[in-house]
Amino acid sequence: MRWSRYMLVVFLSLTAMAFAPRSLPAQVLDKQRQLESQIFWDNRDWDWYAEQIPFFECPDADITTTYYYRWELLTKHLTYGSPNNGYCFTEFIDRPFWSGAYGAISCPAGHQLYEARWLRRPRISRDYARYWFQTPGAQPRNTVPGSPIRFGRCRQCMAMTASRWRCCRT
Repeated sequence: MRWSRYMLVVFLSLTAMAFAPRSLPAQVLDKQRQLESQIFWDNRDWDWYAEQIPFFECPDADITTTYYYRWELLTKHLTYGSPNNGYCFTEFIDRPFWSGAYGAISCPAGHQLYEARWLRRPRISRDYARYWFQTPGAQPRNTVPGSPIRFGRCRQCMAMTASRWRCCRT
């Protein structure tokens, strides 16, 4: 009896593989339609979004809108500091006098690293993490173990690499 069940499973598996489609479409969601369906955009650089962000759709329109609004906010606060320092994030559209170099402040840094870790090209999140550890004038440097910046950097590293344990040991 066992042998016949085994042969049935093998037969059904081979049959399913034989009639399965040979190639599946690489992209299921229409990226352009996803972006244009939202009404709040200030940044209409559709190419940037198509190259950088993971696309998402769900039956609840409010959740989908919130998801894409978060990416809009990320681009509003993204700043290119200099060729030596790369990208960083601000918290305020108008730079406050008490902010660090390029308008960044440390309070939202962990959250901003959490958001930026999902970008397809990791340069922006790597630059921002490096900003807090190496850029002169990036104050205050709350980078002690357990700080939101270190925790955000750890999660960023986990999203980008398979060697997760090594990322978070620092």
